[in-house]
This record gives sequence, structure tokens and C-alpha cells, in this order.
Amino acid sequence: MLATDGNGKQSGRSLHRASISLDLRLRTAGVSNRGTGRSVNQDAYWLDPAQQTFIVADGIGGHPGGDRASQLAVRSLSNHISWVLQSRDRDRDLVALIRHAFVQANAKILAVAEANSGLSGMGTTAVMAVREKNRVHIAGVGDSRAYLFRDGQLTRYTVDDSICQLMVDAGFISSQAARLSPWRNMLALCLGDTKLKTGPEVRQLDLLPGDRLMLLTDGISDCLDDSHLEQLLGDSETPKRAAEDLVGQAVAAGSEDDATCIVAFADHA
Repeated sequence: MLATDGNGKQSGRSLHRASISLDLRLRTAGVSNRGTGRSVNQDAYWLDPAQQTFIVADGIGGHPGGDRASQLAVRSLSNHISWVLQSRDRDRDLVALIRHAFVQANAKILAVAEANSGLSGMGTTAVMAVREKNRVHIAGVGDSRAYLFRDGQLTRYTVDDSICQLMVDAGFISSQAARLSPWRNMLALCLGDTKLKTGPEVRQLDLLPGDRLMLLTDGISDCLDDSHLEQLLGDSETPKRAAEDLVGQAVAAGSEDDATCIVAFADHA
């Protein structure tokens, strides 16, 4: 499995190593901040240390029901994965089940929107990390992101489903130009979209002591570039401090959007 670099392209450096039998714990923290001038926070997150499941969602602004969509996504994904992890089926394909969880969440959001005319067009991003033993499965739809910090380097594990990312992939614009584009927040795919027929790609990594994971919304990534994120994660002594600093520095950098993140540190148990 090849990880992605900060532009969502393959880095050529594999972070998927042979399974290592280590007794690791994850210390976790989550923070969400309502954007300036917003009446409601349209972000949502789920942090379940017991089930080792972590989800961040960002309801689409400018559409009715963004907060409802993000809450539905988090609830549907967490319920489905909780049931899967508690099952005794040793032959289950967790990757396939994670993909199905996204399809199911998408169907629920579409059904609620169809049944409520005032919620027509509602949608949300979602990014999820699921730990099984010392392997973490990561998947996302939209432009909320997942990162791994290891050995002083930050690697992105998701690719934005955005118009700008499609333009970068096609070679029309650079990744630097994409960060400044007025279309940088226009999504090509989200939950609540009839185009989503199959679940997203699921990437995997084997946890090592000292690894740090981060899930976040674009209220942070739009204002803090990857080098800034890397420094913050590397300098923080606890996941709580990292999460607070990520949100706080995004706000200080001018973010007016809702800003949400989950941070997890892997240590010896």
C-alpha cells in the first residue's frame, strides 16, 4: 500500500509494513469549534476509544441541513462499524464492510432529504479511521482529511473529492494554485450524493510506537498547510494539546469556517 503525499498523489514510500505484534494504546482527543458568525456548527465528530473508531464530518455549507447531514453520517457510520467490530465473524472482510458503511450512510442521508423538502440537497464530508489490533483502516468522502505523523514526517492518507483536486490530477493547476482557488471547497463527491454508488477506497497502515494520527475538516486544512500541521503534531506533548492548537491556530490564521479535528497518539501500553 502506497501512502499519499500532501497533494493526494502516491508518494512512492510505503508505510504499510508487515504486521508487528506490539501491545499499543491510542491516547485520543477531539475538538470542534463553531465558525465565526455561524449560528450552528455544521461539523460533527465521533471518538470511541473502546471501539477504536474515529470519525469527522463536515456538513456542506450553503445548503440546508448541513448539521443534520454530518450528524447522520457520524451516527450511521459509527453504529455500523460498532456492530461489525462486535460480531464474532472471523471471516469478515473489514475493508468491504467499511466501504458498505459509507454506502449505507449515503443512502440514509438521501432518504432523509427526500422525505423532508426543507432538507433537499443536504450533504456532508466524512473521514473515518478504524483500528483492528494494530492495523488502522482509513477511508473518506469529500475533503475532510486523515494524516499520519511518523518519524518526523507527515503523510496524507486521503485524497480530496474536490473539483480542484481533479484539476490538479489532470495537470491543469498546481497544488499551490489549488490552495488559493475560489473553487477549492467545491466537492466532486460527498455523502448525500446520488453519484456515490460504491464506498471509497480504504487505505491501511500498521501502527508503530510514536505514530500520531489526525482527522480534520477543511476549516483547519484551508488555513494551515501541511508543513504547519507537521510542526504542530511533532511539537505537541499530548493529543489534547495538539487538537486544541490545531483549531486555535486555524482560527488565529483567519478561519471563519467550523473547525474540527481528532488526534490520536500511539504508545506502548
